[in-house]
Amino acid sequence: MSQYTSHPQPNSYAPEASSGMAVTSLVLGIASLVLCPLTSLPGLILGIISVSRAGETPPRASGKGMAIAGIVTSVLGLLSTLLIIPILIGILLPALSKAQESAQRIQSSSQVRMMVQGIVSNSASNNGQFPQTADDWQQNLINANLASPAIFISPYSDGLGDDYFFVPGGRDDFDATRVVVYEDPALNPSGTIIGFADAHVEFVDQTTAMQMLSNLTLPDGSRYAPHETDPSATAP
Repeated sequence: MSQYTSHPQPNSYAPEASSGMAVTSLVLGIASLVLCPLTSLPGLILGIISVSRAGETPPRASGKGMAIAGIVTSVLGLLSTLLIIPILIGILLPALSKAQESAQRIQSSSQVRMMVQGIVSNSASNNGQFPQTADDWQQNLINANLASPAIFISPYSDGLGDDYFFVPGGRDDFDATRVVVYEDPALNPSGTIIGFADAHVEFVDQTTAMQMLSNLTLPDGSRYAPHETDPSATAP
């Protein structure tokens, strides 16, 4: 009887780990293009590993083609991310700047309103008369518990100088056109916060504000412009 030597049959190759990584790489690469750019880097790494291992497994099981496709889509995802980020920054920065400007404007308006209300309240003890001089007007409000030191610092300012100016004279006649307190126009080039005798507050564009402030006078009729840098323009 003839003897037959049995030889081990070749294994039928199931999908190997490299094939699984190739599929994962492709899925992550597609996801980076469609859904989430954050998946592009893992997809690229898995694709490179899968391609490097492709020679160790039979072609049908290696998934080399899917790995290459994963690498390509992942690279495209990375490139799209690099392009999208500057665009998003360009869109978001103006919006953030506008939001910050709006918040500062609201805060400064609130502070000016509190100052005017404090001056009106304090006038009740002076027969309705507002102070006839701007000397120590901020400290007088603080001493009367009508204001806190923090409200005299503008949100636009570093707090090193005078941020708000009081216009002396007048009384609590609720004149909606008479300026009582205003913010230093130099702090915000787009406009100035102005508080009026009826305690309402407005944000006035810079051109209009400068016209209004150039006509301010003291009780004696002399011109009053403490915000101007020229000392000769400011009344003593």
